[in-house]
Amino acid sequence: MDFLIRLLRALGALLFAVLVCGVLYPALVTGLATVLPGARSADDFATPELAAENTNVGYDWRDTGLFEGRPAPEARKGASTGSNLALTNPVFAEDVQKRAALWRERVGGNEPVPVALVTASASGQDPDLPMRAAIYQIPYVARQTGLSPKRLDAIVHGVMRREMIRFGFERLVNVADLNAAVLAEMMKEGKTLSKPETHNRQETPS
Repeated sequence: MDFLIRLLRALGALLFAVLVCGVLYPALVTGLATVLPGARSADDFATPELAAENTNVGYDWRDTGLFEGRPAPEARKGASTGSNLALTNPVFAEDVQKRAALWRERVGGNEPVPVALVTASASGQDPDLPMRAAIYQIPYVARQTGLSPKRLDAIVHGVMRREMIRFGFERLVNVADLNAAVLAEMMKEGKTLSKPETHNRQETPS
């Protein structure tokens, strides 16, 4: 009898935890996310122009001809998550090498490719990028947008975040803010994006 009572209590506690953590909490968070100021839906990221207005969530800027953020694993596209591959995993190393080769082809020269451009963030939705990774992309973006490298460099430094207290040693830029500024400058100069230099997206989740 005592065993049955303990079992029922345990099942009751489990049911309560499932109800609160698996139903009520997700429903509350989802509801608040749709009504609070700044709420966004998938439609708000349908084009680069719309995505440039959304600065809190990372956007897949590949093949737009604009500045790109940290890569999102293709196998996890659409999910708010990063990679689960260890640094010693051969698949991870292969993906990093492919991404590095792509950027060296785009940019040219012998400068090392910034780590942020070849590895995904922990969340897979990082909206920010280290300054060095943004500056590295300038030759590529200059070809695609028709803006001069000097002007793009000024835009990158113009949108650089200037927090009084920051973590890490390198300044960051918000990629959406950066691309919004690039699009505004292109409109001002009457320029349009060139046909983007596409690449194979068949990547594993790294």
